[in-house]
Amino acid sequence: MRREHSWAPRGARAVGKRAMGHWKTVSIVGAIRIGSRPLLMTHRGAINGRVFLRFVRQRLVPWLRPGDVVVMDNLNSHKMVAVRAAIEAVGATPVYLPTYSPELNPIELLWPHLKRGVRALRTNTEEELRSVLRRLRCSVPVAHIAAWFRHCLSQAQLN
Repeated sequence: MRREHSWAPRGARAVGKRAMGHWKTVSIVGAIRIGSRPLLMTHRGAINGRVFLRFVRQRLVPWLRPGDVVVMDNLNSHKMVAVRAAIEAVGATPVYLPTYSPELNPIELLWPHLKRGVRALRTNTEEELRSVLRRLRCSVPVAHIAAWFRHCLSQAQLN
């Protein structure tokens, strides 16, 4: 992600540094819960079923508690039998949102916060990105996460 515009006083040239070369895709998968900081994992490349299942088994399942509800959209990798089984094995319940309903998914409110921070801090390497994400993860007020859940619940009640 790069800034698309620059600013300079009238008559002065806007100057900035920009990494050149081929861009590498780094994807982020995450989870949020009331009372905790976001759980994030980066992956070089796109998130597919194999990568999502690894996230669920290695990161999400140890973080879950019996009785938790895991809200996911209808992405094919979210609906894998192994994903459902891993979540249910710890006593949590997977819930799938209706198609095309990002307004009901609280984590969708986290992504703009992270993207703003990544753009502002101009990361050029994958390691810089991970470092920035660790800082941004800790900068998300826990109260905001609770508010995101309340907001999505109110949207669900309106629909």
